[in-house]
Amino acid sequence: MSKYKPLSDRLAGHGSSEWRASFAEIEEVLGFPLPKSARARGTWWGDGKRPWHEHGWRADDIDHDGGYVTFKRGGQTTAAVAESIVMPEASQPEERITEDVDMHGAIAPPMPSRRRPTAPIVAGVAMAAGVAAFLARRMLRKRAA
Repeated sequence: MSKYKPLSDRLAGHGSSEWRASFAEIEEVLGFPLPKSARARGTWWGDGKRPWHEHGWRADDIDHDGGYVTFKRGGQTTAAVAESIVMPEASQPEERITEDVDMHGAIAPPMPSRRRPTAPIVAGVAMAAGVAAFLARRMLRKRAA
């Protein structure tokens, strides 16, 4: 059960298609304080995984300074409209295509390249090698002394 289910249940039983509530009212329904991200960013409210979305409610008109949020039943929210805007093709990141040739010389279907996190791995290996070299020198000095 989601910890936000009490708010979802409250909205499911609400008679009208809109409910403006203060953060304090919402916390009273929930029985615990809202996370800091809910008080600071509108994106927390628009997360499609929130249980009130299952009942057709969306958070809209979020006033972080005043501490209010307006829930609306159905339709698209301002955040949903903003998320649906697509970048023009020219600014879309280009997908790299590589060609593989099998052992008979036939070209395999193009596959998108997979970016591997090589830099962090190399850095980790280099750090481990450096620490190992440091410890080895230290041990050799102690034996020599």
